[in-house]
Amino acid sequence: GFLAASSLLSLPLFAIVALFFLLFPRVGLGMFTFGDDRGPAVAGFGDRVDLGTFGSIRNDVSVVARVYPARVAQPPAPTLPIRLRGAAFDVYDGVVWTRDARVGDRRIGRYAPIALGSRRIPAMGTEQLRLVVEAVHEGVVFVPTDTIALGMRSHVERGVEIAPAVYVRHGYDVRLVEDDGLPLDYVAYLKPGTDVREARLSKDDVATLLEVPDAVSALVPLARRIAPDEQDPLVLARALESHFREGPFRYTTSPSDPGEANPLVHFVTRSRRGHCELFASALAVFLRARGIPATNVTGYLGARYNAYGQYYAVRAGDAHSWVEAYIDGRFVTLDPTPPDREATAPESDALTPLRELLDAMRVRWSRDVVGYDMRRQLDGLISLARGLRGSRLDRSVRSFARDERGRTNPRKVVSGLAFMCFGTIGGVTLFALGVRWLIARRRRGPAPPPLAALYAELDALLAAQGHARPPHHTPDEHLRSLRAAAHPAVEAVATLTAAHDRVRYGGAEADAQELARLRDALEQVRANAPKRR
Repeated sequence: GFLAASSLLSLPLFAIVALFFLLFPRVGLGMFTFGDDRGPAVAGFGDRVDLGTFGSIRNDVSVVARVYPARVAQPPAPTLPIRLRGAAFDVYDGVVWTRDARVGDRRIGRYAPIALGSRRIPAMGTEQLRLVVEAVHEGVVFVPTDTIALGMRSHVERGVEIAPAVYVRHGYDVRLVEDDGLPLDYVAYLKPGTDVREARLSKDDVATLLEVPDAVSALVPLARRIAPDEQDPLVLARALESHFREGPFRYTTSPSDPGEANPLVHFVTRSRRGHCELFASALAVFLRARGIPATNVTGYLGARYNAYGQYYAVRAGDAHSWVEAYIDGRFVTLDPTPPDREATAPESDALTPLRELLDAMRVRWSRDVVGYDMRRQLDGLISLARGLRGSRLDRSVRSFARDERGRTNPRKVVSGLAFMCFGTIGGVTLFALGVRWLIARRRRGPAPPPLAALYAELDALLAAQGHARPPHHTPDEHLRSLRAAAHPAVEAVATLTAAHDRVRYGGAEADAQELARLRDALEQVRANAPKRR
């Protein structure tokens, strides 16, 4: 009973906490995080990629992004073949890829056009794909294939609505204007089957994408041997892609040490075993050697379905590199890495369901608790109003809030909300006090039987007369001590003691007549109190 009452007491406390939680949203996501929620740092999306030091992350199962399709097939597919473009590297010195320092055009955060000529969200023929990307410390915005625009979801900090702004460069290389280290929540508007990667490059940009450094000049003759008579740049690009993807090259997460040799030359001419960065770099050099501008691109390829959170999780081990060739005013995606890359992906084990459950719980906590701001509060109130629309409560509220002319009275609305809040708090408080009273009553226990009450009164009376019963004495032992002390009412005490023992230890019951006789004996003890000296 005590445990049940204690559990009931937790219900009003929970109601009060939930009420305050809903009434007062968080001040700001980044006030008390101290940088702990910045997410995992992922290689390959900064300002440079070094082929000589790029490590293996294929077995890393850390979740870096979550994808929420607008429609999920039933049953959901276990994997999603999505390609998320992260960063493009256009300057190559033979070992290190670097990114152009120019930031590109600034786009308004709420709607950032990606495709040329896309100034508003098309109403027809578009699909929506929501992405929540953990911060990677580089301000990278990952863009799916066939994206025509990005809708940056706003959040509220200190009462101000903030929508992230982005920079967009050719080939939709998208970066945040200001990276606050928080997870990025945005919507990608897709138009499948439409070439949306058109870009207008200057002559200097094209010249940069055609540079072949002297350190890898030995690869130029090899590139010219592949489809030597082909004049169509797109067909030639596909032929060069097939040379690496379907040739004698193999994918591995641990390429051999090139020693003093150039790592890319060693890969193409000797080992022919390497990771995706080596494959992408080799194809980019081969394309440039044949007069096709090319850039090295890093991002993610593939996602795994999380049934607990109902989203597709992109892991750090899904990081990938490929090539984009600039042909006829547009970027064409080329992936030279062999299909056996999938064989090195981390397989499911006994801990996979547990990891997925924990990740789904973390997402829900971050979204509904840590990220609860004024916008989510407003969305919740709107959803509640829609659910109550047309109900009896809705009609009552509307009739109360309107004046004689049928118009909404703001004062009545405010007073009604205040009454509801204080009424809820008052009701919860009364409930808590009632539960507390029940617990106190249970602690006191039931009322003692009449004879036990009489003997307790006898003990109190004797204690007041200077003959208190010691805690270690039984009633019979106390009676013997009273006889030795020649107490004047010792016979009345003996009568009460005998009745007490017979009822408590013998299982007998005292009727009304005996209780009256015992009360007379108690009065004799009271009347024959010994005189104190």
